Amino acid sequence: MSDYPILVGYDGSECAATALRWAQVEASRRSAPVRVVYVFEWATAVTPVPVGSAWPDPGIRQAAVDAVDETVAAARTARPDIPLTGVVI
Repeated sequence: MSDYPILVGYDGSECAATALRWAQVEASRRSAPVRVVYVFEWATAVTPVPVGSAWPDPGIRQAAVDAVDETVAAARTARPDIPLTGVVI
């Protein structure tokens, strides 16, 4: 198995779901794991956001985590042979 995962950007859209399905097929072909990544983009601010700052709304972060967890669980059910992880950053 490859140590290098196939990364999939996830935003909850149908395009992201299609990308995840493609990634699982490709991962099977390459014997590689899949990593689902949701990137939270802060709204543009007048002042820079300091590195290490807390999320502006913990509820929004939890909703993103829940969405990624649900997506990863469904993808694992569809393709249990593919190692899959998810992360919100």
